[in-house]
Amino acid sequence: MKTAPASPACEDKEEGASQVRPHRVPSESGFKLSNELKQHVTRTLSENYGQPGATEITTSVDRLQQDGSEASKPEWGPGTCGKAGSLALGSASCVTRKLPLFKCCGSNSSADWQHSAYILSREAEGRLVPDSCCKTVVARCGQRAHPSNIYKVEGGCITKLEQFLANHLLLMGAVGIGVACLQVSEEGGRRRALNALPRAVIPDH
Repeated sequence: MKTAPASPACEDKEEGASQVRPHRVPSESGFKLSNELKQHVTRTLSENYGQPGATEITTSVDRLQQDGSEASKPEWGPGTCGKAGSLALGSASCVTRKLPLFKCCGSNSSADWQHSAYILSREAEGRLVPDSCCKTVVARCGQRAHPSNIYKVEGGCITKLEQFLANHLLLMGAVGIGVACLQVSEEGGRRRALNALPRAVIPDH
């Protein structure tokens, strides 16, 4: 006995009525950043973080590593909250904003910071990682790189970034399917409306 073919995501019912069939979302996405991009992220983190003229990079890395479960946290960076890698709590120049939920340290792991320009500089003041790696950010908390203190076992930021992008790509795909189904439904509605109109009667000559 022949089996009926699988229905598409959007199918017409009664000339245009659309129906969206549920789709399974894979438990683990295969989305990966290219090796070239990963190397660029690692190199940027190692060479530019906390360096003069790289305030935006420093601030972006600090935001990436921190936990956004709280409503907001002060911005980091030499231009806004004191020294790079340190969180100057209570600074009037700091701006608060919502941060993403990455909870990471380093591009691949916290060990990536060991040979970075910032950690090897005087400005690090003995830190092993930037303060933004800490689970609870206080001044010079990066001097203690224990798993109970920093995001050490949670993994690097590249893995978390891949997960974040994969989740949002799936969401955008679902939205795209929904928009396509609405367009099919509207087109079907127009066809039904046209079919319901009385046909023009042309008199015989």
